[in-house]
Amino acid sequence: MSDNATTPLPDFTETAAYPSAAEPTRGRPPLSVGTIVWGGILLLIAAITVTFALISPDDVSPITIIWSFVAIGGVLVVAGIVGAIVRSFAGPEKPSNSAQM
Repeated sequence: MSDNATTPLPDFTETAAYPSAAEPTRGRPPLSVGTIVWGGILLLIAAITVTFALISPDDVSPITIIWSFVAIGGVLVVAGIVGAIVRSFAGPEKPSNSAQM
């Protein structure tokens, strides 16, 4: 005779390992670096276009272009430092309350 006993299936109703929808998420969403990089590239192209529209390309020397890139890089570094200082004074990140209504 064959054994008709079946093996019980595991109980997959345990959800303790997974966060529920009512629990708030912590922290900020991650930055989209690609969007920031492409935005910077488009701003650079726009700045070059405006510069050549206002100034004759014959008047622009390579030294002027190099110093322009140095100035743009300096502005980006200063903006990064200011952003870091602002974030440090913002305090600890609070959980999002959008899930609790």
